[in-house]
Amino acid sequence: MRVEDLTAGAPLDLRFSASGLKGETGTDRLAGLIEAVVAMKGNMLTITVTDVKELKAAMEDPENYRH
Repeated sequence: MRVEDLTAGAPLDLRFSASGLKGETGTDRLAGLIEAVVAMKGNMLTITVTDVKELKAAMEDPENYRH
């Protein structure tokens, strides 16, 4: 099935750990993902990057972590 045949073009909402995207290797991983989405004619990609420390802080004080 082609992405362009899907309703809304198959939007992706992805979450990654900051540790998995560190350094040049992490940059290459993220760039490869974005390039693949573009090559497949994806029309929407939302990427959220966070770490355990930030998630714990948000749980303790959610008002400071609103979007």
